[in-house]
Amino acid sequence: MSDSTASSESHPAEGDAPRSARLALWSLLLGNLAIGTGFMLPIGLLHLIASSTSVTVSRAGTLMWAGSIVVAIGAPLIAWITSRFERRNLLWAPCCCMRLGMAFLRWPAVSRYSLPYAS
Repeated sequence: MSDSTASSESHPAEGDAPRSARLALWSLLLGNLAIGTGFMLPIGLLHLIASSTSVTVSRAGTLMWAGSIVVAIGAPLIAWITSRFERRNLLWAPCCCMRLGMAFLRWPAVSRYSLPYAS
């Protein structure tokens, strides 16, 4: 076996990547885009948030500060705590919690109009 054959087998070209690997990379890209947009969107809406809650813009800016602190401290902490769990269960847990929350809000006796904090 020549050196060129051995190197091409151990390091496939990017075009030869399996479809599932490309799909996983695109999923990560879109997930990061959604999360980043979700964190940056309130900055553009800061004046609207301040006027709708009847506070100053600087006071509403503490929302960005609090969110940053939660992410900066919470993300590594949660990664450390959940590092011992199986990844498949970690994927299912938030999906199930979200589904239960959606089902709870669809219940006729409890809707967003009957919750005291909803506006």
